[in-house]
Amino acid sequence: MDDYFEDIEEVNNSFWCGEIEEALGTCEELLYEWDKEWKIPYLKLVCENANRLNFKCVFTGKSFDMILVSKDGKYIFPVHFLHDDLDDDKLKDVVIEIAYANTNYYRDIKKYQSSNNKQVVRSIVIGSKSMKWYKEEFSDFREIFREAHFTTLKTFDLNRIMPEKKEEEVDTGYGRTLWRLAMGLEVDEEELKRATIDVMDMAPQSYLSFVKNTQQVAESLAKQKDFFSMRLNCVFVNDKNIDTYELTKMFASSFFEDINVSKIDFSNLTDKCDLEGKLSDMENSVVLIENMDKNDNRDQLIQDPFKKEEMIESLCNHIIEQSNNLFLLSLSEQGWDRLSAISPTLRICFQNVFHFESVSVDMLVKHFVEEVKAYGLEVSTEALALVVKYFEYMKSYLSTKDFNVGVSTMLAGEARYHYTLRITTSNEDGDNFISKQDLQESIKDEYTEDDQKSLPEIMKKLNDLTGLQSVKESVTSLTNLVKVNRLKGNNNAISLNSIFMGNPGTGKTTLASILGEIYKTIGVLSKGHLVAASRQSIVGQYIGDTEQNMRRLIRQAKGGILFIDEAYSLYKPDSPRDFGTDAINVLVDEMEQIKDTTCVILAGYTNNMEEFLTANPGLASRFPHMINFPDYSSGELLEIFINFMQKESFSMSEDCMTIVSEYFQTLIEEKDMNFGNGRVCRNLFEKLKQIHANRMVRENVEAGDEQLLTFNQDDIERLLNGFEIKPKDVIAASVDHPFIDSSYYIKR
Repeated sequence: MDDYFEDIEEVNNSFWCGEIEEALGTCEELLYEWDKEWKIPYLKLVCENANRLNFKCVFTGKSFDMILVSKDGKYIFPVHFLHDDLDDDKLKDVVIEIAYANTNYYRDIKKYQSSNNKQVVRSIVIGSKSMKWYKEEFSDFREIFREAHFTTLKTFDLNRIMPEKKEEEVDTGYGRTLWRLAMGLEVDEEELKRATIDVMDMAPQSYLSFVKNTQQVAESLAKQKDFFSMRLNCVFVNDKNIDTYELTKMFASSFFEDINVSKIDFSNLTDKCDLEGKLSDMENSVVLIENMDKNDNRDQLIQDPFKKEEMIESLCNHIIEQSNNLFLLSLSEQGWDRLSAISPTLRICFQNVFHFESVSVDMLVKHFVEEVKAYGLEVSTEALALVVKYFEYMKSYLSTKDFNVGVSTMLAGEARYHYTLRITTSNEDGDNFISKQDLQESIKDEYTEDDQKSLPEIMKKLNDLTGLQSVKESVTSLTNLVKVNRLKGNNNAISLNSIFMGNPGTGKTTLASILGEIYKTIGVLSKGHLVAASRQSIVGQYIGDTEQNMRRLIRQAKGGILFIDEAYSLYKPDSPRDFGTDAINVLVDEMEQIKDTTCVILAGYTNNMEEFLTANPGLASRFPHMINFPDYSSGELLEIFINFMQKESFSMSEDCMTIVSEYFQTLIEEKDMNFGNGRVCRNLFEKLKQIHANRMVRENVEAGDEQLLTFNQDDIERLLNGFEIKPKDVIAASVDHPFIDSSYYIKR
């Protein structure tokens, strides 16, 4: 019998390591050995469907043949095969056996799933004959099989049975646990705990004490009705990173075994009549209400705020007037603060408020170590330090909802793969330590320990920018504020969102890029990259395109800086149907969710930006930092021009430098609102290179000639003849700008 279990475990190890062909080959051998070869086409069909949809298979070898596990590990599907040649009587006997299997074999699985956020959704019964007899003759079994899906080899399609929600991968240890439970084998308690982070790890002590005290109260009561009449309604404040429905079931079962649990999605309600109708169907039950703080309503595009207030008032009236329910409210901290301020009665009706923690880096590190330990592996000190850095990065990059046990599970699987690959492809002795190299290979597409510049290096880069003295002082002051806040251990993040106001070409984009480097170095942004956008890349042609584009850019900027240039162009008060307003509304809504992970910078002309900030009531308050970018002086423009020359090793005579200097002075004196500042310098330099190249070809200059890197007066005069503004005197005195050492660039 031990060989029997070992053979099946070997199959499952292959399944869960992705070696499908090898697993099927072993299964075929076993089925022939057991005279069950008729199951082979069934097995292949199920595996093909499961593999196509990225679901996991667990082979049991018993009358209920297989277990399928959804990708996120939440759903468990028992699978039964029916023999081709069974007559109706035999078929009925097998169905009865399966019915009892659903009752008995899965008792332990269901007990396990009830405490581990899993759900046995339905059994799948596959035969080769029509299931018409089931509908006609076996109506008595419908109650037993209310969760079963009957199908045939010809009609079986897993895609029609499985739920739409498919999330993070589940681990092999979880598959092994399910198999052992199904086989009635003993399961290590520690292995049971590894399948997920217990929601109780994130529960506050006040909640645990409340449950303990309430259990004592419930034990003294004879009826559930007496319990409901106490109106012990609760609020579960969380970041949507826990399964509140499973938490509700655990909460309810703590007091009464047979208590009913119901759920209402508040965002799907149409009006108070809809709410009242649902409440009337849920008497004598614990009711979980979700998404009360969610604005989007897929059917109505947006829920009317007045209707929402009306529905909240109706709920509160129901709670006060009726005593046949216990209500649990699940929403974010911001949502609870906002809604309880709008509807004070809500706070009266829900007096037990519990704040659940987010999944922490320490939780995932512990889970990762336990995952690899289950396979006889340890984690080296260097590798563990990298794991911590990776999880810290992912915590800042992912939403609180997505930063969950799946991150740890996936990393553990990748690390084991690269460990095995390293050991099997090298001559190293097979130690049992996952190395830093294994971890680096596992996370290289998401995170690298690059040679990050020091803060002094980046600040030097900032200070080396031409001009912008007031801007540099503002940035330095903001950087110091963030640094001191972190030194004090203050967990309340400072908003980094800023408005850059100034004319084009004043270095706004360049400064935003440097800010990203600074914020990454001091640890407030995980990536520090810059995502630049404008109206052209945001506003779409059709309804819904603009919102989608805005959300896509926000996702791309996560962990860095979203820089929207000429942001004022999104607001066109004279065009009420313009889609730009949709982008502004999405940005305002999303900024609350990304405030700890992303910096948003809006840039544009000073006057236009001041008007733009009135486009949405919540817009101005989300941008506490305003930085004004002054126009460059003639001397600063000359310095920028010289920097362009330096980068490409060009030089020019002193007379030529004088002409260029005079040009910039004239340009500043006669500039208008379209003045391009630093862009003028770049355009001037690029045009000058083109004129110089034409002259080099005309004069047949050969390689190595110093003229290849020298601009002369003819080049300069040809350049300026193409511009409307001319220098007043092209043969002026020598250049005199005390902050520029131009001697290197002047050809003697």
